Amino acid sequence: LNLSADTYDALVSAINEANTAGGAVITLTSDITVTSAFPAITSEIVIKGAYTLLRGSAYTGKFFTVNSGATLTLDGGLTIDGNNDWILHKDVFLEHIRLGQYDSTFKSYITPENDAPVSTSNTFIVSGVLNIYSATVKNTYSTQSLLQVNTGGAVYLRAGALITHNYRNNNAAVARIDTGAVLEMYDGSVVKENCGMHTGNNGQIFAVAGGMIMNGGEICENYISLAGIIMTHYEADTTYPRPYFEMNGGRICHNAMLGGGWGDLIYVHHSASKGSVATIKGGVIEENIGRSSAGIHGNGRNAKVQILGGTVKLLKGLGPEGAKNHPLCTCDELLIGENVEVEGSGTTCYIIGFYTTNPPLIQNDGVLNFSTYLFEPNVNNAIFNITGDGVWKGDVFKFAKTTKGGTNAIINSGTFIGDLQVDAGSITPSSHL
Repeated sequence: LNLSADTYDALVSAINEANTAGGAVITLTSDITVTSAFPAITSEIVIKGAYTLLRGSAYTGKFFTVNSGATLTLDGGLTIDGNNDWILHKDVFLEHIRLGQYDSTFKSYITPENDAPVSTSNTFIVSGVLNIYSATVKNTYSTQSLLQVNTGGAVYLRAGALITHNYRNNNAAVARIDTGAVLEMYDGSVVKENCGMHTGNNGQIFAVAGGMIMNGGEICENYISLAGIIMTHYEADTTYPRPYFEMNGGRICHNAMLGGGWGDLIYVHHSASKGSVATIKGGVIEENIGRSSAGIHGNGRNAKVQILGGTVKLLKGLGPEGAKNHPLCTCDELLIGENVEVEGSGTTCYIIGFYTTNPPLIQNDGVLNFSTYLFEPNVNNAIFNITGDGVWKGDVFKFAKTTKGGTNAIINSGTFIGDLQVDAGSITPSSHL
């Protein structure tokens, strides 16, 4: 069934007709101002055409709801425009990164357009499937994520998809992906120049409680206050697998993180029972900047980091020197694959101990290249279990003493190039260093 629409009412009518018929292709023939939510998508619908769905100046609600079992596809040069040409003051943002400053009001960084709409809802609420092909989603200024992907839902960013210039002032700017949901990116898709700010502990581009798979595409030139460009969240619900981010291809580059405590590129969260995992199998991570780390952070028990392929180059934080200036940090399992080199020259690889018995493996079968390796206990009598046939390149390997005592490590294998510093604890055997 082929339908067309040139007004808001005509598009509402076409969606209703398509739902009744079990699906249709709807071609736009004019720009349309959106003044209310469209009917929920309950069938397989394609909306295409090189025209714009523009948020009305007084409209603050959602655009599309995709019900479970339904599919919405956007294609043909379509544009979804939030109608708020907000401004990011990049010069101030970057200067505050360098100085270690932080404006919790964000007024120094973001200026919304005068008299432009501020959305108070997700633009898309997806419980079924959303495909974005040759379509642009832009210019949203909101208190909610652009995409809300509910349990059972899936979003696929295909070749030609462009998600750009969207702002959220409370958590994840682009997508919140719930348990049992997934978002996938493919070659030719771009997520660029979005901004996520938060007055507390969060400010992301993607918040992942389910799964996110990057098979290709680019995540570049995005800006956040705290947390991570991609943050995998722990969840108490054990019905679903661990939240995960998997990178098989594409590029993550030129993103900027303001936060002093977190402010990571990929933030892998934890819980006492079920943490989350980040797995890098391919693609390129490079030229990302931040105040403290701009790297990959596995935070707490059950937060797992695996770098099994691809190119990973991590930069030193640009802010004032401090204990948290470390672009690779893990508190649980760390796996570095064969033929993989993680480049962090001039920076610190920070490994925190949470286990007194049966510690998870810190396994390096590739090459780690950092200036300093800092091993630090977070509980009394913490143990590190180090293995793998890879090479650790550095200036110093520091096994630190904290209020929790010294550092105990079992080094099973590996080649270590650098000086050994043991503040307190025992290294067995120390002949590897």
